Amino acid sequence: MNAPEQQKIFREMGVKTFYIGECIGDSKRATVMLEGPENILYNIFINP
Repeated sequence: MNAPEQQKIFREMGVKTFYIGECIGDSKRATVMLEGPENILYNIFINP
């Protein structure tokens, strides 16, 4: 999620990274909160 190319894609779609942190209970996973236009992130995962 912190990769420059990923952040560039998010910026182009109007998505902002709100928070990236370590997942409680599993340090190998991340907790990520994003903010953007309604349904934009849902649509990314449904129709990449």
